[in-house]
Amino acid sequence: MQQNYANFIIKDAQIERFFNTLKKEPLGSGRNSIVYLTQHRVSSVYFALKEPRKDQLSQQSIINEINIFIRFWQNNNQEFPRCVPYMEKFSETNQILMEYMKNGSLLDILLTSGKFAEKFARLIAINLYNQIGLMHRNGVVHFDLKPDNIMFNENMMLKICDFGFANQPIGFTQGYASPEQIQNKIIDAEKCDVFAYGVILFIIVMGFPPFQNYQDNWYKMISNQQWDQFWSKIKQNGKTDPSDQFKDLITKVIEVDVNKRYNMQNISTAEWFSLEKVSDQECTMELIKRINLRNLGYYKY
Repeated sequence: MQQNYANFIIKDAQIERFFNTLKKEPLGSGRNSIVYLTQHRVSSVYFALKEPRKDQLSQQSIINEINIFIRFWQNNNQEFPRCVPYMEKFSETNQILMEYMKNGSLLDILLTSGKFAEKFARLIAINLYNQIGLMHRNGVVHFDLKPDNIMFNENMMLKICDFGFANQPIGFTQGYASPEQIQNKIIDAEKCDVFAYGVILFIIVMGFPPFQNYQDNWYKMISNQQWDQFWSKIKQNGKTDPSDQFKDLITKVIEVDVNKRYNMQNISTAEWFSLEKVSDQECTMELIKRINLRNLGYYKY
């Protein structure tokens, strides 16, 4: 049963009165914020507390994220929990109280145990596709999708987090941002998320990014539509040779020309998604196995 987070909403109160926050070891940190584990003093339920850094961009980012979460809450309360839920804004400090994503990020899992077989990757990709579709249906473009921002909660439900740049691309992450986003010449905002989705999908299946930066030879091959050469060099380097259906999908989503790039509806028709995939239970067990490796301190990379 979905937990009723409304029970924990506190209006205009000092968080220290109601929560015990563990600040010695943050759950995570980024360029704009730090996230801490905190426990509700009465219920003993754990949450994540997000605090912005002091600079203006960080403050702007967290205010934007608060507004995005409010928009989700107001637009579609039933679908909202598929993203890391907005819990409460503490108005004096602009902190955000969120669901504690106990099982960490997709990045953690990839660093622990590397790439996924396509039959597992396919189900993860479908779940992520559904979350992006949910955002877009609610008028939200993320603009900073990456494995760090894809989280798993206690029940292994995949959720998207960190909406600081949503609907206002005031920043981006190298290697995931679309060319038009970097050039600040956005034509179709949703296709920026499609490009990042393609990069993430590539990493899940291949175990490494399709390019390191926008000047390297890998990106030049992608820009020049030299996909045969691209895949041939990957194979020559002893890397995985993925299915033809996967290659076809990647060429359509990691497409430099925004006018030729797939949109979300196009992605849903890709043949790759119709191939063999594992059940939800099998995928969950695979993820748990990998998370257990991480908890034991094992890292592949």
